Amino acid sequence: MPFRDLEKMNLREFVISERENTPFWLFMHIPKTAGSSFSESMQRLLPPYKNVQVDYADASLSHNEKLNLATKEFIDSHSKRTYRSASGHMPYDLIEKVAEAVPGTKTVTFLRNPVSRVISDYRYQRTPQHPPHKEFKRRFPTIESYIESVESQNKIARFIGGRGVDLNKVNLIERIDENFSFVGLLEMYPLSYNVIFNLFGKSGQFPNTHSRKTPDTADTKVDLTDKTIDAIKSTNKLDLDVFNHVSARLNKVKAEWQRYLKDGFPIDWSSADKEIDAVR
Repeated sequence: MPFRDLEKMNLREFVISERENTPFWLFMHIPKTAGSSFSESMQRLLPPYKNVQVDYADASLSHNEKLNLATKEFIDSHSKRTYRSASGHMPYDLIEKVAEAVPGTKTVTFLRNPVSRVISDYRYQRTPQHPPHKEFKRRFPTIESYIESVESQNKIARFIGGRGVDLNKVNLIERIDENFSFVGLLEMYPLSYNVIFNLFGKSGQFPNTHSRKTPDTADTKVDLTDKTIDAIKSTNKLDLDVFNHVSARLNKVKAEWQRYLKDGFPIDWSSADKEIDAVR
């Protein structure tokens, strides 16, 4: 069942239909969308799990070459050991390669308001948690310099579109609707997390950890102004279109989700929205 079907059936029907007979779940981890915390939950609740990652210390290959290699190594390892789940910073062209090699693959991802995501991405890449942080700080001494760079712009769209494509020729919303089983939002994290894990066949799950939280330091301080916000919006219009589409769909099912929890699980759903503070 594709994400689009959430428009024509209720949430309970969607979850029950989608989670049946799924041998392998793949999570497209778009940077700074709470994906590290989500991946840790996948590892814990849906093993065997594999994190498809590159070796930043290897200077002999480009980042794209390392992504290709990591994906190939995962596909090879999956043929020897059957995984139930995996995640990684894999653009759509690599998601397709995995899906072609692993029958029954279903894909989920998370988005985030592009303004918040760009700022968070900039702050994170200036910390030692990001191995090339010294080079990043040299190239982008200010948030403004990062916003102006092509590599900061429409990163959500570039992940969903895939590498080497003309984003103006890809219908990103159609791809989300047809090729993803569910697309969550950081801004609706408890709902998204709970629904996705129900798709995984794991009922009653809520987030309770936040991994790789960016520390507040002099290097990560950002003075946010209206001009900065407007600049991010103007250079991330494709991301905004995709985010607004998903946001509208999830807002339509929020009340139903609350009823679904109240009727289906022995938990107090009224506290769920408070848990979003744990992952910001």
